[in-house]
Amino acid sequence: MEQKPFNALNDAASMPPALSCLNRGARTGYDGPHVNASPKTELFPGSIFHGHYQIVRTINAGAMGVVYEVLDQKTRRRRALKVMLPSIIQNEEMRERFKLEATITAEIVSDHLVETFDAGVDPETGAPFLTMELLQGDDLANLLHERGRYAAAELVTLLWQIARALDKTHAAGIVHRDLKPENLFVTYRDDGSPRVKVLDFGIAKMVAQAEAADRHTRNLGTPPYMSPEQITGDGTIGPRSDLYALGHIAYALLVGQPYWMEESKTSETVYAFLMTMMQGAKELPTRRAKRYGLSLPEPFDAWFGQATAVDPAARFERASDQIAALAAALGVDLPDGKPAAPVPAKPPSNANKKLGLLVAVAIAALLLGVALVIVFARRPADEPASSTHIAPAASTHAAPPEPPPPPPAPPTTTPETAASALPSALPSGSSRAKPPSGKAPSKPATKPSLYDQLKTL
Repeated sequence: MEQKPFNALNDAASMPPALSCLNRGARTGYDGPHVNASPKTELFPGSIFHGHYQIVRTINAGAMGVVYEVLDQKTRRRRALKVMLPSIIQNEEMRERFKLEATITAEIVSDHLVETFDAGVDPETGAPFLTMELLQGDDLANLLHERGRYAAAELVTLLWQIARALDKTHAAGIVHRDLKPENLFVTYRDDGSPRVKVLDFGIAKMVAQAEAADRHTRNLGTPPYMSPEQITGDGTIGPRSDLYALGHIAYALLVGQPYWMEESKTSETVYAFLMTMMQGAKELPTRRAKRYGLSLPEPFDAWFGQATAVDPAARFERASDQIAALAAALGVDLPDGKPAAPVPAKPPSNANKKLGLLVAVAIAALLLGVALVIVFARRPADEPASSTHIAPAASTHAAPPEPPPPPPAPPTTTPETAASALPSALPSGSSRAKPPSGKAPSKPATKPSLYDQLKTL
């Protein structure tokens, strides 16, 4: 049977479905294979679940559960209810994963993570469930499809919020593993400003922590945002895997489609496509973007190269550093002030310390030279006054007209005599020029070392 070309961006069956507590109006926004719930646990509008959750409608369906919009009769608030599918209830490992989703980010306080209000097992149906906040808005995948692309300033505003959430989750040891526009949901505050929520953190990390899971499951991800280490499953999956995905998300939102769009259309199999991704981006993103009618600033190439480096160690260390560097590359400001350590902190910090030390030494040497110039410049002017007080004490009995030979007799005033002898030994007019020239060797020694340091930065 002839195999049709594989399109990783449109072939829904090839990608893990996005499970999210969304409110999309009449649309579900679900692009993966739909799963029909068993009649025993299928919930219809108007029915009551777990004693006080009144079903309003079905929002979404995924590989592990079905998401409903419900009305909590106790609080009169609308929530998102996720109920585990009956087909996997008997799987103990899957039940543990579902349970973990309720607590994985419980200790992390962030405006950009979905809040969970309730979790448990319904005694009547035996189905595990989660109750979460109901989000009004849409995900970035749908918004991008409607808009075409995002402007640089707007992009940085959205990604900066995502970066703040990732900084917190990564610090807590939680890796998402499946960042993509479908899992980034945009809601709006009362003032109309956007607020991004990172969805499905629990699902991704639950799969990551299940040591008994098979290799394919543990490497959960979605082309074209999977990092090379997720493809190979070599054990290096960590926070920088999320940062790799964030780099590709930035390109997709700027250009209007993922970087790997062309490769996904020409690859005949999933394997061939993944092997291409593992080699990293070969064409500069600015050059590729031009084919789609977008001119990106040249610094974006260096940023994208570091963000999506094949070697995780070569990528940014923190999400906030990565987006701060993106803002600088695109020439836009961060939305709510600069972070404590903008752009990559490593290279500049060492260089700045060396440069600062060299500058401090140079300034100290300069000040010392100026001080010596002033001392030597003023000393000759004060000399006559000091000698007039010394000379009388040395030759009071000598004839006042000319005191040539007798005055040398008082060598008792050694400090004053030494001080007066120094300027007298110097040629006239050279007392101001010599001290600077005396310090000159220190300046040439400083300049080359500073220049060498700058060359090596």
